[in-house]
Amino acid sequence: MARKPSIWFREQTGWYMTTYRGEQIKLSTDKKEAEKAFHTLLASEEPQEETGGLRPSFHKLADLFLQEAARTKEPETVKVQTVYLQSFCDFIGKRKATDIKVHHVTEWLISHNKPGKARGPRKRKAKPEGSPEPVRFQSWGESTRTTARSILRACLNWAFTEGYIASNPLAKLKRGSYARRERILTADERKKVREWLPEGVREFIIALEKTGARPFSELAKVTAEMIDWPSGTITFLKHKTAKKGKKRVVYLTEELQAVLRKLAESHPTGPIFRTRTGIAWGKGTVSKWMRKVEKALGIPRLNPYAWRHTYITDSLAKGMSADIVAELVGNSPATISKYYSHLDQKGDTLREAAKRAAG
Repeated sequence: MARKPSIWFREQTGWYMTTYRGEQIKLSTDKKEAEKAFHTLLASEEPQEETGGLRPSFHKLADLFLQEAARTKEPETVKVQTVYLQSFCDFIGKRKATDIKVHHVTEWLISHNKPGKARGPRKRKAKPEGSPEPVRFQSWGESTRTTARSILRACLNWAFTEGYIASNPLAKLKRGSYARRERILTADERKKVREWLPEGVREFIIALEKTGARPFSELAKVTAEMIDWPSGTITFLKHKTAKKGKKRVVYLTEELQAVLRKLAESHPTGPIFRTRTGIAWGKGTVSKWMRKVEKALGIPRLNPYAWRHTYITDSLAKGMSADIVAELVGNSPATISKYYSHLDQKGDTLREAAKRAAG
């Protein structure tokens, strides 16, 4: 606990002094005036807050941010946030949040760009109770550094909004950009994968191909009661853009409705997409199947998001507007236009467009 401020006399200068918030302050050469100035200084101090004071440490803010995230975010999101915030807390130690500068973040990122110099987590934890232990890092790529900056900014923006700090000390920190490495699947590749996969995982992949939905935050959580059979839609009450007041509706083809009806009959409660052992599909189980397909069919770089990226790119190539495609996949038109068109990978479409443009 920090010492309470008090008055003391400096013989060398003849001034009465006090140490306030780590800074030595001259009060007066007269004792009574010094006492008056001292009490005026203390009276101006606002009440202490639950953050541990007017100048909370970053570690304390990270704790509070993660506690809030545990109440409002998906467990996987909280896990990722915990890993990066723990690493930054380890790097800066007990530094106050308002004392953090952009160069501290730069130095932290550089420390993770040195193979063999990775920092492991300390016993002290900036995370809500019950969260998984952070992992050890190796060298970070640009996308990882972008994620790291984004989480730091989110933490401090939240602290500012909640009134824990008067301003965000990293307001000028640039987030950076993600390296786009999306895989676009050809029609032949999709057909081969569908035919090779066994029942269970095949239905999950078909649903990805026919909807362009997010594999784990959306499709893997679909239950029978979420499906509106007359309208042929699935409505998500909790989804990525819910806080913006938008509904997330997935539209079903007749072929897909037939597949989902069978699954809903087998699993009237809980997730309808399940493994043979009855477990809902997750990143780990789907990833294992992707590796099996790669080995068996010789199709490289498979991941479940490839079907979403392919759905979006094919829709745009067929002439659908960014607004329509955005509505179908639960994104903004700006995001669709900026990141998901992938027409550079659609050689036939571009060649045909070039012919039309040339007259």
